[in-house]
Amino acid sequence: ELADLTAAAANDAATAALSEESFYRCGEFRLDTNEASAIAATVAKARSSDAVTVTGLDVHIRNDTVPPQVTVEAVGTVRLVFTPTLPRSPRIRTVAARSTAAPHGLGPGGPYALRCDDVSHPQDGNGDG
Repeated sequence: ELADLTAAAANDAATAALSEESFYRCGEFRLDTNEASAIAATVAKARSSDAVTVTGLDVHIRNDTVPPQVTVEAVGTVRLVFTPTLPRSPRIRTVAARSTAAPHGLGPGGPYALRCDDVSHPQDGNGDG
């Protein structure tokens, strides 16, 4: 369940936290770091269950990769079902999961699409304007 939680949180953050300005102005995928972290935390809270108690959640955003990536790491505890019958056995176990997701575009563009840094602007003073 923890792996499903991290996968859902990373996937939702990677798609819902796309910077609209970067995408519509330049066709560039860039993630809003604050929004991605908030979305991942909201999804993790919504997907919590009685089977796993989430004790830690880390969200890492990488805008320096193409496409950008969201990695969600979660740590939690689970109650072991059969250990109450075994003397001196631990009743709780720590579990962890990590998932990474990235937005992918459909249609024209791809690695050869015009990027913001390829566009010259008259106000940048390079004389191309």
